[in-house]
Amino acid sequence: MTLYLYGDIKTRALMPKWYMSGKGISYDYVNVDLTARQNLASSYLEVNPFGKPPALKDNSNGLVLFESGAILQYL
Repeated sequence: MTLYLYGDIKTRALMPKWYMSGKGISYDYVNVDLTARQNLASSYLEVNPFGKPPALKDNSNGLVLFESGAILQYL
C-alpha cells in the first residue's frame, strides 16, 4: 500500500503527518507550495478538484480524501 499525503506547512496536513509518523504508517509526502500557487496547478487539481490541501491518496484502492478529519478517520 502506498499512501501519498499532499500538503503545505500552512495547512492541516500536519495532523495526519504527525499521526502517521506516530503510528509508523509509511507514506510519501508531496509538498504543495501555496505561495507558488501549486495548489491550483492541474497536477494537484487532478488529486483534489477543490485545490485545498491536505489530500491523501491511497494507491492500493484508488481512494482520495480531501479533509484532514476524514484522512485521520480513514487512517
